[in-house]
Amino acid sequence: MIDQLVGIGNEHVARPIYSALHGVESVTMKLTACKNFNHGRVNAPVRCCPNCGGVVNVEIAIRRCSEMGHAQKRQNRDRFCVDCGEQLTK
Repeated sequence: MIDQLVGIGNEHVARPIYSALHGVESVTMKLTACKNFNHGRVNAPVRCCPNCGGVVNVEIAIRRCSEMGHAQKRQNRDRFCVDCGEQLTK
């Protein structure tokens, strides 16, 4: 398992890189400067954080998103898609 440190503006966020161990997806988050409360929740209601894109709930499956769905999330001012983790704004 490997973590990757990504700089977003003045923030440094540990974004997970996945490795499959015996068919089980595992993730570690060592460092997060993200202020989103989903990182501290045991059962976050979304897969990915809308602020940093880090996975906050691995038990939620990755969804296929449409461009219309991403456009709606951009209007909500999300930086990352909560369903697939894709970066929505630059």
